[in-house]
Amino acid sequence: MKKFIIVMLVAMTAVTGLFASRGVVNVTLGAVAQSSYDIDDVKTGEIKNLSLEKFAFGAELETKVTLLDFDVKALYDSANKGISGQVGAGVAFDIVMVRAKAGLGYEVGYNFDTKELHIGNGNGYCTDVSDFKNACMNINAGADVLLGDFSIGAFATLPTNVSIAEGNWKDLLTCLKDNWSQAKLGVMIGYSIL
Repeated sequence: MKKFIIVMLVAMTAVTGLFASRGVVNVTLGAVAQSSYDIDDVKTGEIKNLSLEKFAFGAELETKVTLLDFDVKALYDSANKGISGQVGAGVAFDIVMVRAKAGLGYEVGYNFDTKELHIGNGNGYCTDVSDFKNACMNINAGADVLLGDFSIGAFATLPTNVSIAEGNWKDLLTCLKDNWSQAKLGVMIGYSIL
């Protein structure tokens, strides 16, 4: 009986590993939806008044090379009458059928009414691309379930007060604790094209 259980565990692990394997280089293209509700809205019950106007929809391109992960999201936000995007880099680990990822990135937005571009988040942003070092970054974290070439995932974008110009990297841990209630949540579905 012990041999049977061991053989079954080895077989299941091997099949699952093959099922989730995406190789050294992986490129995933997908659809994404991000809410403008944050963790505070969930706590206070505001999310009960769920409205599609509080969501931004768009596309995502993710490239993973070994453990390095590069991610670009482009979203149309009807509530803010503009487009927004997130550009980030970090690390990603494939563990059986789950990809866990975390990194830093910038939020980029363009408002159609004001014709204004902004880089950064509400804690500090700039309107000129050459000044991006002064813009505050976001912490991006997420997890995807890998289903062959398809993936389904959830992510959170947490604003920080950390910028390259300030060099206040030690504040990242403080932001995880203090700014968590401002995190925006989203979901994605993707297809591995490479």
